[in-house]
Amino acid sequence: MCGMGSDTYIIGELQFPAGAIERWRASPAIVADVDWPDLIADGILRPDDEDEDDDDDSSVDEALRVSAKLNSAFGGIGVVGDAVRIAFYVDDSNFGMVCDPVVRVVSAAGLAGATGRVRFLEGEDAIALESFNGARVTIGGGAIAADECQDEPLAEDDAAHIRASVQLAIESFKTRREPEPKAKAKPKAKPKAKAKAKSKPKANAKPKAKRR
Repeated sequence: MCGMGSDTYIIGELQFPAGAIERWRASPAIVADVDWPDLIADGILRPDDEDEDDDDDSSVDEALRVSAKLNSAFGGIGVVGDAVRIAFYVDDSNFGMVCDPVVRVVSAAGLAGATGRVRFLEGEDAIALESFNGARVTIGGGAIAADECQDEPLAEDDAAHIRASVQLAIESFKTRREPEPKAKAKPKAKPKAKAKAKSKPKANAKPKAKRR
């Protein structure tokens, strides 16, 4: 499983040629035939039957909708003009349902002529950012490559960009996952004591007759 119980940060940006976004969205969301590193391979949801073909009827657009519905708590995939931005912060137990659509939309992007890379950073290394541990997917020229990364040095500007993306994903995760604090119930006001009924004034006593 992913990172042996650790959290994973999935950060990337893909750039498409003009007009290619719509073709990409309509294309099949299939997993590219690549030698995926173990970290990514563990998150790809394969059919139970190994002889069963991948679902060619599922489009990238449908995968994006599924991603938005199921994974919005962990970050998201955003389409901005001719660019696609990916930022997720996900724990081990939910890694598959986030990783799988990411791999599919990135695979389709590579076939659609996009360029860019997506990094899968494991655990505390994503916070320190002194080195890159995890996996990387690079696309360009219609080709898709994936490799494992261990203790790969990061340039300071590269680290700053990843740190900002990670922080955005973390804040998104916290904002959408943490329940809003319930408003404290106002203490009930003590019931007012009923005012005692005023006693009726006594009738004036008749004056006593004077003795003669």
